[in-house]
Amino acid sequence: IIVGDRKVSMQFTNFPQAAHDRLLERITSLTSRLEAMVLAAEPVKTGRLRSTTKSTVYDSPKRIAGVVTVSADFAKGAALEYGSHTTISVNETSPQARARQSKSKIPDMLTAPFAAVASKYQRTTNLTAMRFLRGPLAEISDEAVDEMRFAVEQAAGQAA
Repeated sequence: IIVGDRKVSMQFTNFPQAAHDRLLERITSLTSRLEAMVLAAEPVKTGRLRSTTKSTVYDSPKRIAGVVTVSADFAKGAALEYGSHTTISVNETSPQARARQSKSKIPDMLTAPFAAVASKYQRTTNLTAMRFLRGPLAEISDEAVDEMRFAVEQAAGQAA
């Protein structure tokens, strides 16, 4: 009876660490795969969005989390992910207006310097949601749950 008690006690002692180790291994692998899927699904125009996409695995004794994110410094990321259909005001100090000013200048035809002022106007953004983050996550979620269950079952078998 004492031997049996010790064996059960050892199983309860070893299981949390074994489960943690197995889950960490699976979550790290799944996070790497998810990052690759996100990068493949991202729209590419300049490559700036792709350069801000990062994955991180947070590991503590109580929690393991794998995260794939786009930097908050790239504000257009949310508009590309969720879509945008809003009206914005463009005034003479905005980058869009300055670009319009520079295109309207014809320096060869003028002898005196001049300043062009672009008037304020409204513009409607019309971006369709591209789901480059949520799409890959939905694709991998069922498999991720299955892999984590399997990791816990392996840890339970290892502790026995």
